[in-house]
Order: sequence, then C-alpha cells, then structure tokens
Amino acid sequence: MPVGVAVSVAIGLAIRRREPGAAFDEDFDSAYLTGDELDLETWSRDAVAEALPAVILCREDCAGLCPTCGIDRNEASCDCADAPTDSRWDALRGLAERLGQDE
Repeated sequence: MPVGVAVSVAIGLAIRRREPGAAFDEDFDSAYLTGDELDLETWSRDAVAEALPAVILCREDCAGLCPTCGIDRNEASCDCADAPTDSRWDALRGLAERLGQDE
C-alpha cells in the first residue's frame, strides 16, 4: 500500500572559516564543510532524515507490521514475542513514564 508523508524541513547552517591547524569547534565548525566546499547533498539528506517520523503508518489508527514476521497487524495477529528490552534503559523508561503521567 503506497504511503505518503508530508515533511517540512527548515534548515540553517552557521559556519565560519577555521584557521589552518585550529582545533574543531563544535559551535562553529561543520562536518559538511571541507575547505571551501559545502556538501549540500549530505546536508540536505541529513536534514530530511531528521524531519521524518520514526514510524510511518498508512493511517493514524494503523497497527503496523510485525517487525519479526512482517504480518499486517490490522488483518491478523502473530505469535512473535516482543523484543526483550535492555535493562540499562530502565531508569530513563521510568522517568519517561513519570513525566507522561503529569500531562
């Protein structure tokens, strides 16, 4: 099923010429600038990729596809187990749950 996603991308880049031999300055230097050349292809691709939603669904109430077997969860269910979670993220997961309850 074809799916379309509207993406609005507002990009800006502030750069300054770095003196030869100077250390990389995260606030002003850009990985997209090499000498006097600005890599617009990579810059624009990265900007669009950042603007895309994490999950693209065909409609708002879509259940999506199973990431393991690929079954359409709108039409059938599967017996695939959910992926195990990494316990190292539990503290952040708990924080996100507490912050979500305040809404």
